[in-house]
Amino acid sequence: MEITEKGIDKLKSYNGLKLKAYPNPATGAEPWTIWYGHTKGVNPGQLIPVQQAEVFLHQDLIPIYGVTQQLVKVSLTQGQFDALCSFIFNLGISNFAHSTLLKKLNADDYQ
Repeated sequence: MEITEKGIDKLKSYNGLKLKAYPNPATGAEPWTIWYGHTKGVNPGQLIPVQQAEVFLHQDLIPIYGVTQQLVKVSLTQGQFDALCSFIFNLGISNFAHSTLLKKLNADDYQ
């Protein structure tokens, strides 16, 4: 499965487009972030065009697809998958792998 355009639009709306690199809001330092949340190889003051932001977004989703395939043991609707991709994108793969959400999801506990 891959996230739908509707899911991508939601993810974008939650994260906001920033074309100039900014520091981590919690620390005021690394990791530097750009576009909708990309951090890999980002330097202070870096600027990117919108087209590059779209490329980064799709590249950053690829490992999320792999981790859902590997760790999620239950069937998901497309809407659930889209929401899960957004959740993992913001939480981080390692945090998701050890999360209560994953444990409950795999136990069919949707409450």
